[in-house]
Amino acid sequence: MSSTYQPKTLPEPINAAVVNEELRALKAGLEDAAPFHQFVLRTAEPSLILPRMVVYADGTNWNPGSGEGIYRRNAANSAWVFLG
Repeated sequence: MSSTYQPKTLPEPINAAVVNEELRALKAGLEDAAPFHQFVLRTAEPSLILPRMVVYADGTNWNPGSGEGIYRRNAANSAWVFLG
C-alpha cells in the first residue's frame, strides 16, 4: 500500500460501505507515514508563524541565523532557534 493517501470522489448517494472503505484507506496512509517526518525546504519565512513551529530553512534565500538547517520558533521571544 502506498504511504500517500489520495482521496477518491465519492459517489452519490454516499453509502456506509464506500465511506468505510475510504476511511480504511486514510488510516492506512496515516499509519504508513507515521514513522517519518519530512520537512519541506523553505526559501522564505512562512507567512503564518506559530509559537513552537519547526521549519527547515535553505540558509541562502532565507537564513534565520545559522544557515541551512532545522529551526524552531521560540514562543517566549519570537526568535528562530537553530536545532541543527
